Amino acid sequence: MVGVPHSTGCALCRERRIKCDQAKPQCSQCLKFRRPCPGYRRTYRFQDERPALERRHQLSTSPRSSVDGANELRQAVPSDDEQHQPAQHQPVSFMRFITNAFPIFHEINSFRATDYPNLSAHINFSSDRSFYLAAAAHCVSLVFQEISGMEDSLLNNGRHTYNHAIHAVRQASSLEQSSNKAEVLGAIILLSIYEMRVQTIPDGWLNHAQGVEAIMEELGAQAHTYGFARACYIFFRGFLIAYALQRGQPCFLEKEEWQQLAERIRSEDSQKLGNDAAFVDVTERIFTEFVKFPRYTYEAQLQSRVPNDREAFHLLSRILDSRKELQLLLSELKDLITADLARENSMASQEDTLNAPTLLLHGVESALVLSHDLEDRVAMTPVPLFRVSPGLTRIIETGAIVRDASWLDQMACSMDLAAIISILTRNYDDLHYHEEPEEYPTIK
Repeated sequence: MVGVPHSTGCALCRERRIKCDQAKPQCSQCLKFRRPCPGYRRTYRFQDERPALERRHQLSTSPRSSVDGANELRQAVPSDDEQHQPAQHQPVSFMRFITNAFPIFHEINSFRATDYPNLSAHINFSSDRSFYLAAAAHCVSLVFQEISGMEDSLLNNGRHTYNHAIHAVRQASSLEQSSNKAEVLGAIILLSIYEMRVQTIPDGWLNHAQGVEAIMEELGAQAHTYGFARACYIFFRGFLIAYALQRGQPCFLEKEEWQQLAERIRSEDSQKLGNDAAFVDVTERIFTEFVKFPRYTYEAQLQSRVPNDREAFHLLSRILDSRKELQLLLSELKDLITADLARENSMASQEDTLNAPTLLLHGVESALVLSHDLEDRVAMTPVPLFRVSPGLTRIIETGAIVRDASWLDQMACSMDLAAIISILTRNYDDLHYHEEPEEYPTIK
């Protein structure tokens, strides 16, 4: 059996048995039907060449028999285990993960891929050369094949692949000069998403988020201006805000070099074609304010332990500045949403329409509530002990992502500032939260 080239169209077009024009970054068929295009990978079909080779060997005077030649050919064929390596089954199942967990977030950011590949496209293109990225993509795909619930067989296979991915990523991370740090970064991001649903250990996603933070800082902001690292930054930055809030520490993305990165992306992507580009300018400016809130929270908590009137006044001033800016951005975002609804002749209201801009609007509203809450805390004498819990923590701890994978979409689109909880307590030993999350609209 030998491998001969098979169709080079995208995986979805091959699955649907329709002609694919192989346009980049998305084929015309996927663009027409508004489906995320999984990209193009060279695949092979195996055809039996043994009869022809046996006839050829029968004419030969060589002492080696045709059976020997056939045995060599059989040895060249991959075993069943080898044929089921993660990379060979990745594109369609990985796109199902994206469709189940991040349908709105993926669609709203698809226009950004004109210069650089988005997350899913790069992973589908690169899985053959990067085992750890392929394994991470495969394990997360297995546990997100269904929007609601997980089949036991898929969960077990996912755990097995997850362990392989962990080992492979550790090996790649330990090398002094990794062949591609951005691909290690992408693999760790996927492992963090896997933990958000499976929870192999408590707060497992936080451990991976810490690894994401370390690699991003090692690479530096400049390395995230292009290529796969840029896609990873756009995809995971909201979760890094949640990570910082949960750890009670400032977010590294507030630093000057990372703020300059956000400004550069705003400048570049707001000039690209597509209706969604109109939201980029306001989205990126909202992000530059969002990323300051973990520090505001950290400094407010510090005031409860080490009071300092001058620093408290400075903190209040910055909180009020961010609130003023967010109020202006909220008004601008509402105007864009209204104009978009009018353009589509939609009778739905802003509250009824569940899309990326309205989810981001919910995030801004939640951030404004948090700003008032922090102001009230810092103005107290003494400042009471408290903590801030991101919405992501609640939906992970209560198993909401298992029941509905699209909760992650809401967190990504709102940059995780939707459904933030501030908890006031007099004792650090009481800093626990076990309540069920209140009902939010389910993303379909």
